[in-house]
Amino acid sequence: MPPVPVQEAFASALSLFKAGKLEDALAGFNACIEREPKSHQLFDARSATLERLERHKEALRDAKKVIELSPEQAKGYIRAARLLLRLGKMERSIDACTMAAERLPTFERRRRVEIAALRAQALAAMEARDAALTPLTCHMQKLPYELLSIVFCEWMEEDIVAPVVASHVCRRWRETALSISKLWTTLVLSRHKPELKMATWMKRSHSRCADLRIRNDFELAVDRQEWFTNLIGIVGQSNPVRLDLVGQSNPVCLDLNISQTLRDIIFGSLPTAIIDELRELVLQVSLKNRQGNSAFKLPAFTSLRRLELSNYVRVPSELACRSLEVLVLKSTWTAAEPAAMYRRLISDLPNLRVLSLKSPVPASGIDTSGDFNDVLSLPNLESMELGGPANWLAFVEKMETPSLQSLRLDNCSRTCAAELLATLKLNDSALTELVLSGNGSSEYWLRVVLSRFTNLNKLEIVRSALLTNNLIEDLAEKSLWPRLQYVNFSHTPHITGSPLLRLVRSHLPPPEAAPSDVDKGEAKPIQSEVRPLKSMIIDGCLMVDHALAQKMAILVPDFSCVYMTKEQSVKRRRGDP
Repeated sequence: MPPVPVQEAFASALSLFKAGKLEDALAGFNACIEREPKSHQLFDARSATLERLERHKEALRDAKKVIELSPEQAKGYIRAARLLLRLGKMERSIDACTMAAERLPTFERRRRVEIAALRAQALAAMEARDAALTPLTCHMQKLPYELLSIVFCEWMEEDIVAPVVASHVCRRWRETALSISKLWTTLVLSRHKPELKMATWMKRSHSRCADLRIRNDFELAVDRQEWFTNLIGIVGQSNPVRLDLVGQSNPVCLDLNISQTLRDIIFGSLPTAIIDELRELVLQVSLKNRQGNSAFKLPAFTSLRRLELSNYVRVPSELACRSLEVLVLKSTWTAAEPAAMYRRLISDLPNLRVLSLKSPVPASGIDTSGDFNDVLSLPNLESMELGGPANWLAFVEKMETPSLQSLRLDNCSRTCAAELLATLKLNDSALTELVLSGNGSSEYWLRVVLSRFTNLNKLEIVRSALLTNNLIEDLAEKSLWPRLQYVNFSHTPHITGSPLLRLVRSHLPPPEAAPSDVDKGEAKPIQSEVRPLKSMIIDGCLMVDHALAQKMAILVPDFSCVYMTKEQSVKRRRGDP
């Protein structure tokens, strides 16, 4: 039996539509469109059916198809305007009304009235929406350009992605952010389209790049190295009137977390101007690419203020920058005598303020650094961190640090912390922060040495199997540490809760005197130098009673007592080792 002609099938489906049998009519229109996919009448009929069924998105799709197949007729635009209004897209609905009115003949008065009504409804909906959003209006929109620019610049000092965030908030913020070239002088490269990002940032910063940072996932193809070499050549190079490399508050900085091959490309392409003017260098070299030059040496940077070298980086034998203020060396490169090497390196750095050293494994297994006869004076050193198996006792021999405020010893397995504190020449009253992590030291000698530092504000002794309640009792009963406010005794298995609670209570302010006990004419506020504890961390201290921990949590604002991690808890319940 021959199939029914399309026109007859369309007429049958149209009859079903008029009779209110919408699902049957929709099936008929679908069958017709499969046989005649270029008929705008079929799509218009199906769009009307879907609109009746309140399937507005599908109906709008068919209305757009009607416009595509018959752009000179107004019916597709009218239906699209009505559907867009129901979907809450008022602006697009008004545009569709405008295009429909342009295509209507002059005698189509009924449809013109319909279009005018749709436009009025869309405008009313827009006004209602704007009125509802009025309380949520961002008042920063009203700030003048100059103040908004200052806000963006200060924001970027805290977060380098601030320009990207600001440029995606609204049109005015984007225009303001894109007009400030200073916001785009920090370039962070990762594996995601680095060449395109470089071109965008160069355009927005007017070809000025004062701060280049490279993430560890950044990769550079062998056949795509020219653009990167050119970038290295222009880092920090700019019009001296617009960017003063010597006097600017944000100095030129390189923050690199790269492979060895990329390291050779970068430092082999640095122009002399950058070598002379670079102020900050943070370099981490990974082991994922071992094809780099084994004899690589850092250029002789003369203006560095901050130098951080981590992972697979050979520590330089000497530094050309005598004005260095921050030095962080955490190299995993094997060295013969790490302590002696580090001491020689810092012997001519009088301006050093922050020193952080992590010793690599000695070549012979033991650091054989001997005694030093020369006095090493670091008058401006405020913070020192030592870690690793080096002979740090020899390192601090005859070392004078009168301004030292913070000292951290991290896993100094072959150095007694108490002996090091007794050897190091420092101003006892200047030291306010002492951190001992994973260090073997006799508790008796540690108690004797700690009595010297009466201005301690922060004390951390963690991962120590030798620490007992005796030291905690000293801190609680003696009034030698009135300014102590931050303590951390995590993973010290022998301490209990009672001495810790006494320590907390000893730092509480004295109770106020009753009115009957005080002569009102001579009443004066009680002056006390003892400061209350602000933070106490005793994670992994299994002998601390739960009830006492709850009392301490009430008295100390920042209190932490985590007995075990979630993974350890699961293993204990399962009985796993």
